[in-house]
Amino acid sequence: HQGAFFEAHEEIEIAWTHCRTANRRFLQAIIHVAVGCHHQMNGNALGRERQFRKAIRKLQEFPAGHAGLDTRSLLRHLQMAQQAEGSAPWDPQS
Repeated sequence: HQGAFFEAHEEIEIAWTHCRTANRRFLQAIIHVAVGCHHQMNGNALGRERQFRKAIRKLQEFPAGHAGLDTRSLLRHLQMAQQAEGSAPWDPQS
């Protein structure tokens, strides 16, 4: 909620680099979300769209509540952001 999406991406990427379990793909999806939010905050709609599309595809592979995250809610928000293209941008800090 502080808008430190690039920094979040950097931290999660460290865990992703060392992960050798099925959670590696999950962490990659979360990285896509963080990078997409970073793009959104910098006015890069195309970058946001591409990153969110990758995140959606990967997150759909995991059950609701995976790793303690409300994955279904996150997916809904990402999908709404994708559908809102051309209208008011999604604020990832809200």
